[in-house]
Amino acid sequence: DKSAAHLRHVLVHTGILPERTEYLEQIEPWLDQLLADQPAEDSKIIRAYAQWDVLRRARRRAAKRTFTYAAGKRARTMIRIALELLVWLRERGQSLQGLRQGDLEEWGTARPGTRAYLVNGFLKWAHARRLADKVLLPVPPREEPSHFLEDAQRWDELDRCLSDDTMSLPARVAGALLFLYGLQPTRLVSLKADDVQEEEGDTHLVVGEGWLPLPPSLARLTVELRDHGHIASAIGRVAKERSWLFHGVTPGRPLSESGLRRHLENAGIHTRAAHNTALIELAADLPALVVAETLGIHIETAVRWSKYAGRDWADYVAARGSEQRSAGRDWPPVTQSDTKRSETLRLR
Repeated sequence: DKSAAHLRHVLVHTGILPERTEYLEQIEPWLDQLLADQPAEDSKIIRAYAQWDVLRRARRRAAKRTFTYAAGKRARTMIRIALELLVWLRERGQSLQGLRQGDLEEWGTARPGTRAYLVNGFLKWAHARRLADKVLLPVPPREEPSHFLEDAQRWDELDRCLSDDTMSLPARVAGALLFLYGLQPTRLVSLKADDVQEEEGDTHLVVGEGWLPLPPSLARLTVELRDHGHIASAIGRVAKERSWLFHGVTPGRPLSESGLRRHLENAGIHTRAAHNTALIELAADLPALVVAETLGIHIETAVRWSKYAGRDWADYVAARGSEQRSAGRDWPPVTQSDTKRSETLRLR
């Protein structure tokens, strides 16, 4: 539970226990609890699927890059949905071997908005082991991005992050990185203090395999957050070195994604629109491979954004901005003075 997890973080932080890939290691105890009151046959199947498919893939991912809270949540969802399917079949008096396409689609239709299609990983695994016929749930088409900021509004918001000292320091740094490079809270909370590097008067941020140059104004804020950012826990302040860029309440742990989102929401920053606008601008200016390497994202993601950017987005973005304002959304008004425009050009 949360108390035990907090205690373990304290013991790791003070050097009594070794570090581990926390969000990955939490899955097996969670799995034990999930299967505790399930029939032995269902438990055997789900445990095998979890160990030899979901966790195996998760460990490979963790060996290559940071295993985030979102990655752990997805792994748990895949296991939980597989169990839900087995429970549904058992209640109908039906076996996994007897599952047909019509049955599967009936099950999926009854679960709108639950990402039921993630059961396909389990079904592929079961089919490969002759536990089920070859049936898959149709995957809904990926939704195209539909929330954007107008260009001037994006740069106004970036300027506000750099100059408004009424905002919290985590919100200013996170917001600026969001407006400039499209880095979402999921990525930001995994950044470590060592990822902020200074060389010959220049400052850059290491994101995965990417290398992001930071403009002087943003560099000053980021270094301040790295060196002097508030650490809420007294035990957390015992450490001689700071390990995370965004520190959380738990000793030695980063700020949670939800915690960083609260900082941004309190500052009036809408993450989805900022993320989409930054990525569409970068994809329009740079080849997909450069975007992928610079931002540390998958090449398929970069290619997809390049395809979006290849269309005539200017009228669409302007139309979306007008539509959102007319719908009463609380976007800040676009008012960019000549002074701000000069600052924008300098930042760019």
